[in-house]
Amino acid sequence: LQSLSETFLNPPSYASLQLFYIWGHSFEFEREHTWEMMEAFCEKVGQKDFVWYATNIEIKEYIEAARGLITTAKQDVIYNPSALDVYIEYQDEVKVIHPAQTVKL
Repeated sequence: LQSLSETFLNPPSYASLQLFYIWGHSFEFEREHTWEMMEAFCEKVGQKDFVWYATNIEIKEYIEAARGLITTAKQDVIYNPSALDVYIEYQDEVKVIHPAQTVKL
């Protein structure tokens, strides 16, 4: 977990949009004696302004919004019909497409 979190916080140049998904229950931390490891992880990755901390439903809704982007046949214009900001990578640059926004690339 520690090495994965280090890579997440300091990604290689080709990995600008990442997902670090953690799943588990508190009883498992107790059973597996991993509370200290989880606390250290949370202290390391917590309160970072460049990290989006999300619930399962928020991730689901974001994926639906990203899949719902509408593009032209040439893929040079993108429309976001959702109510969420959607991030894309275009020519090595991260761009945000706001709700109901059309962007010409």
